[in-house]
Amino acid sequence: MDLSKLLDGISPEENKEYGPLPKGRYDVAIEKITQRKNDTGWKALNLQLRVISETRKNAVLFDQITIASSSEEANEIGRKRLAKIKLLLGTAESDNWINKPVGVQVGVKFDDYKGEDKNVIWGYGESTIEHKAAPVVNAKFTGDDIPF
Repeated sequence: MDLSKLLDGISPEENKEYGPLPKGRYDVAIEKITQRKNDTGWKALNLQLRVISETRKNAVLFDQITIASSSEEANEIGRKRLAKIKLLLGTAESDNWINKPVGVQVGVKFDDYKGEDKNVIWGYGESTIEHKAAPVVNAKFTGDDIPF
């Protein structure tokens, strides 16, 4: 379908809900935690975070926390960040962090590789709201879904 006549002279809408979040404090729920590693021995945990506070609700943020590298400073920063999350959530078992609320301090940094601004997590703190995960309805599991 040719929409040329319909769109003639129309300016594209501006959607300000995309792109990095403004710097500030947000309440988030930890949605997913995955491990990454490379051939040099570097290892990290990637956290996918969903904003649960009203400002930019449902926006997704990511944090990459180094857990092993050749840099002792990077290792220390990662351990301290994980210790803070453990303190906030009351457990070192990361599987129990899923869908739990925490506060994050978000910054904006220019990504030289992508050539655009991106969000960075500067730190973690207490959540100001209580978040309950949505119930799973009509879930179907196969034998492949069970890790044992």
